[in-house]
Amino acid sequence: MINLAKIIITSTVILFTAVPHSVAVTTEQILQFRLERIPNGLKDPKRAILFKAVDGAASQEAPAAKSKSPYFQKIHSNPNNVAIGYFQNGSLATSLKYQASDETPFFVYSVTKFVVGFLIADQVCQGRIDPAKTMGELSSDLSETAYRDIAFKDVLGMSSGVFSNANQQTVRSYQEVTRKGVSMMQQLSAQKKPASLAGSKFDYSNYDSNALSFAVIGATGKTIAQLFETVVWENINPSYDGYWLKDSDGLPIGAFGLALSAGDLLKMGSFMVNRVRNEQCLKDYYTGEGEVDNRNLGIANWRKHSWVNPKNLNQFGGSGYGGQKLVFDTTTGSVVFVYSNYNDKYDENTFSIAWRLLDDLR
Repeated sequence: MINLAKIIITSTVILFTAVPHSVAVTTEQILQFRLERIPNGLKDPKRAILFKAVDGAASQEAPAAKSKSPYFQKIHSNPNNVAIGYFQNGSLATSLKYQASDETPFFVYSVTKFVVGFLIADQVCQGRIDPAKTMGELSSDLSETAYRDIAFKDVLGMSSGVFSNANQQTVRSYQEVTRKGVSMMQQLSAQKKPASLAGSKFDYSNYDSNALSFAVIGATGKTIAQLFETVVWENINPSYDGYWLKDSDGLPIGAFGLALSAGDLLKMGSFMVNRVRNEQCLKDYYTGEGEVDNRNLGIANWRKHSWVNPKNLNQFGGSGYGGQKLVFDTTTGSVVFVYSNYNDKYDENTFSIAWRLLDDLR
């Protein structure tokens, strides 16, 4: 549905920067910064929020199931794929390569947006966020920005119009926050008035996702990381520590920042899909036409935080920069995780892998 970092660690600060497409990089260089430098950076308490694993969960966990799917074995052998895995009917299977291990926290980039979308859906269904309000009404902080009079549902659908060509600024906005120490609020405050009419077009936007994180604080009194911990983390029996990257103001970043082990990402996906399948409000929110509890709220476009399989609308999920996919099937409850390098750029082939593996699990 949507078309859609190299970390330098110094003695005082961690800098994230995107690997330029014009510079030739090897698979080893990509994997080093993703699987060594990023996890090391996230473990710095000044840079990331820590979610502690359940004591003894890893040692008590049953051995990973061995997939009978020939396709699972085929994509395991592909040198592009660092990690693949699935969760189905309580059976968790993962296949990891290179420097990755069971406890590696995979930084999943914009898959974070998909998780934030779920947390927002949960809070709307719990009655804690009124989707009819403007962003300024939801957040006093945003009332001082160009988001003040923008409808929450327009921001949820990444059609706020606040920033012009936000899609083209994705890498820059990421670098500013992770490399230059620019806070989310500094970015949002830099735009004095909307660049275009709200709701007029979809524009994939880190800024809109980050603005939503302030709306969540204003409406619920909790950050997205605090909601994640209570709504998700405490309910999945996590095996290894997880992390959420903070901005220079110490707030969890709404557009990216989540990092969990492959197994815990799959457990999280299983928790999310089962909530969607079993709770009518969430089911409406994800699969309906904008009706929640028989009220036409016009918020079906929240799915702009998701990528949907055009051949099966019951399959959708999150995608990250460079080839991270966490997708699930609301018909079967199956979940698939793919972590690929693909030369550090978005590549549709990773979706083909994810959809095909979901189909294999049917």
